[in-house]
Amino acid sequence: LLFNVLGYTRLGIVVGLLGFLSCLGLLFIGQVSLARKVLALVSVLVFPTLSVTLHLKTQPAGVWRALWLFVRTTALSLVGAVLMVGLLADKTFMYTLDRFVGVKLAHVLPLLLIMLIFVFIREKQHNPLRKIIRVLDHPVTVKYLVLLGIMGIVLLIYVMRTGNENAAVPAWELMIRSKLEYLLSVRPRTKEFLIGHPLMILMFFLGYRDKYLPLLLIGVIGQVSVVNTFAHIHTPLVISLIRTFNGMWLGAVLGVILIALFLVWRRIEKYLKTIAAEG
Repeated sequence: LLFNVLGYTRLGIVVGLLGFLSCLGLLFIGQVSLARKVLALVSVLVFPTLSVTLHLKTQPAGVWRALWLFVRTTALSLVGAVLMVGLLADKTFMYTLDRFVGVKLAHVLPLLLIMLIFVFIREKQHNPLRKIIRVLDHPVTVKYLVLLGIMGIVLLIYVMRTGNENAAVPAWELMIRSKLEYLLSVRPRTKEFLIGHPLMILMFFLGYRDKYLPLLLIGVIGQVSVVNTFAHIHTPLVISLIRTFNGMWLGAVLGVILIALFLVWRRIEKYLKTIAAEG
């Protein structure tokens, strides 16, 4: 389906057939658990990537349209969560005798896929090889180096904070978690409502441009996290659903606030440019 959306239907058929035969081979040799894990990993990789690729266009959207696109994107990502729950709905996973493997991979690979799709594949009017050369030939300014450094730190923290063994959580975040759990009973994931969802809504509002790629990659984190929430099979399904819903509405509120701040900043920037031009 993802290859079909990108216009590579034949390649998608070949990849799908190879995947199907691989799973049959695992089942044939008795590796049922491994086959479940592999298919669950594929669902985590494909559906967040597919949902963002399908809904994020270059045309800007209004605030309400951006919110609606965010809901639709999250709903499609949740299809991957449904498939994952169906694949891992077994006592060995529910009692944590066995676990879903590749959690860090499931968080990082969708970001790489999104970058590959939006920079080199989706713009078919450009030759991907030429675009790679153009990107490599582009002069690097200090602000881009600073931005890359910040992105590197964010992604490093992101990877460290994923998986079954997370990095230490700072005291301020523990306090926020405690307050949210007290107010909402089921606490939403921080990387969803505070980071991923607001930036994703802003991206829908602005429309995609290559210069917004760093914002897009951070925004996709929210969609990836939504699907990975359901990888915790030992957690009751209703808790994961409430956690996702709380993350969505809180993220939507913060997304609207972020859009308002962006518009204010744009007006200030325009005003300062006008003053500079007159001076």
